[in-house]
Amino acid sequence: MFQDSSQARFSNTEPDSQTISSFQTVGINTQLQVGMDWLQFTCKPVDDVHVEEVVKSVCMALDDRPVFFRDKSTFMGKQWQHRGHSIKGMKFWFDSPSENSPHAHLLISLTGKVLGGLPVVKVWELCRFLIEVHQVKFTRVDIALDDYAKSVKYADVAEAAIAGNYAYVKQISPYITYERDTTLDNAFTVYIGSIQSDKFVRFYNKDRESNGEINSYRWEMEAKDESAHKLITDWLEIPGDYFEELSPCFLAGKILGIVEFVYRKKIGFAKQKNITRMERYDWWKSFVNSVGGALRHSVPRPDTSFEKKKKWLERAVFGSVAVIRKVMGIFEFNKWTQEELAKAEEKFTDEQCQQISLWSQQKSNILQQSDGVAEIVDEEGQKWAWVWHKNGLDSCWMIARYFGCNDDGEARVRFSGESARTVLQRLVHLGKDKPSWLPMFGTRLKPAVS
Repeated sequence: MFQDSSQARFSNTEPDSQTISSFQTVGINTQLQVGMDWLQFTCKPVDDVHVEEVVKSVCMALDDRPVFFRDKSTFMGKQWQHRGHSIKGMKFWFDSPSENSPHAHLLISLTGKVLGGLPVVKVWELCRFLIEVHQVKFTRVDIALDDYAKSVKYADVAEAAIAGNYAYVKQISPYITYERDTTLDNAFTVYIGSIQSDKFVRFYNKDRESNGEINSYRWEMEAKDESAHKLITDWLEIPGDYFEELSPCFLAGKILGIVEFVYRKKIGFAKQKNITRMERYDWWKSFVNSVGGALRHSVPRPDTSFEKKKKWLERAVFGSVAVIRKVMGIFEFNKWTQEELAKAEEKFTDEQCQQISLWSQQKSNILQQSDGVAEIVDEEGQKWAWVWHKNGLDSCWMIARYFGCNDDGEARVRFSGESARTVLQRLVHLGKDKPSWLPMFGTRLKPAVS
């Protein structure tokens, strides 16, 4: 991941006659500076003594001193029992162990101003220490790239956004404030990605935002939750011997890897979707190359498998369901559940329909093939088969007791609560043409058994 980046050479020279950011930066070149602008993390110490140990260890790295305010409850994402801060501005909140939570809970926030006195390599070492020793979870990380040459213009980004010539993000929102003094650059901000997502980028005029103290255009990435933690763990994979050389390009590459500005060719009424066949804007290609390349930052999607949903139901839902069933009685309960399930099925989204198809296919992979149908043999030797069952307007895969299949494709099966019946061309087939049996919503099923 870092071999391509090593081709770039970095300098710690500060921009001439310009004020650099308040956070500690590392130069990619004389006009580009990158650094950490926010770190926030949580951990679960065993007790209040452990809380003090974690807080003091962070303050020691900052050459700082903490001040605790116990029983001074405050709100920071949630209500905390205690809070505190350091002399330099670090803030923290924590809860003591209780009956509901046998451990303490600690949240620490470090802004760019607090991190400003700490070299980037020391921040890197602090993050490694916090993860390895205190098992912290980073919940917010901001990294910022200051472009003192102002090589990318607001107009270029806004034009590409309006034309829809971008990729990787679903939306780009440009805003500009026109000033009466035409000798100064206008104040602008471009939100790249949704601010509600786990990561997005702000591109704005830092010169106007800082009242002339930092004469740059800033690209600032905000990562939250799993995305923030992965950003730090990826950063920590940089070998220590090559940190000074590779870290600037890594951080800048992660910011620019959030988006691509490319020419999308129209194909009929749609636009081209294959990113590899698109051409970058010249101004974007030049800017990405100046930092050594862009690095995509993504977090694996959480496991949404059928078994995980099933286990969640068993763990979190069925306790309450059993209570309701006892109160309502079996007859009323069955009637109520059938009505509610019918209402839920009417609201299935396309994504849920795709999940049903996918999970049905995964389910078939564990079945055995016999006589052209998929069958299961239980502990008592009884055979079962998956059958495409249609009942009125409803159709789905159902498990049925299987009594054999003849050469004509007719089989005797019995669904729960029904008498045995003959079914034709509706049994799950595990031949070479697997897609033939998959439930395709809105289309007619192909014959499953020839």
